[in-house]
Amino acid sequence: MKSIKKQLISIMLLLVIIPFIISNAIGYVFISKGFQQSLEEHNKVLALAMADSVQAFIENAYSITEAIADLKDVKDFWIDEQKNILVNTAKRHEYFDLLYIQGTDGMQTARSTGELGDRSGRWWFKQIMNDREPFVSASYYSVSVNVPVTSVFIPIYKNSELVGIMGSDIKLDALQTMVEEFSQGQNSYTYIIDGEGNVIAHPDEQQVLEQYNYKNLKKTILVKDDNGNVKKDEKGNPLTESEDIEVPEKLKEITEKVLNGETGVAEYVDSNGETVISAYSTIELPGNSDNWGVITVQKKADAMAVFMDT
Repeated sequence: MKSIKKQLISIMLLLVIIPFIISNAIGYVFISKGFQQSLEEHNKVLALAMADSVQAFIENAYSITEAIADLKDVKDFWIDEQKNILVNTAKRHEYFDLLYIQGTDGMQTARSTGELGDRSGRWWFKQIMNDREPFVSASYYSVSVNVPVTSVFIPIYKNSELVGIMGSDIKLDALQTMVEEFSQGQNSYTYIIDGEGNVIAHPDEQQVLEQYNYKNLKKTILVKDDNGNVKKDEKGNPLTESEDIEVPEKLKEITEKVLNGETGVAEYVDSNGETVISAYSTIELPGNSDNWGVITVQKKADAMAVFMDT
């Protein structure tokens, strides 16, 4: 008799417990799906907002460079006036590292600072003379100012004839500030890459300093002697060498997609074995320029823990 009672009690408990477990499991699935969607949407919004901010920054510098190229004194090559315009512009906008004008022979006629030189052998001069289209260059690390720099090149036309090239070098430390403001430690951060895959702003500044490239999977390091001093070539430039880096296969895919103009979100396991959510958004630059990209990274487990506690 007791055995039958125990069986009945057990059955009744199961009838109560099983639906409870199923209900909670279904609820958890719905919560998890809602969490996943919320997490993806949050990262998409973040990536888009950052892309818009970077685009606005570059477009502003581009517009100023373009406006200078359209000034009459610049087109007429009044050298003293050119010099004054460049110096005053650099003073008003501190993100310009250098402004410079050269004729179609490559000889510079004015600079905001420094000595004039022959730029006929530079790749950007040859590109403008060949394509005759304005563009924003890939980034490069400036040893003189210790920040990444990009350049804007605008052809100078007078009466539909190409008469020169206006150039500006733009310091990108403002983008580093943006990234740091948008990031929240190692669990959630954002970074920016240029059209060649170089990291130009990242919470881990070592990746910027060593020019991590998520497209060719290389980084550039300074060559040092036995005493730890940086070696230099005969012109005084620091010697560098490339080293391989490893990144998850999914991150390589994201890099290719964002530089090809795609925007989206993906989930993958990072180099530390953590599952992360990454949103990516293309940065379209003015002129005949390659796309840049913004990528967000958020650890899924940490985000889930915060979500379940709320």
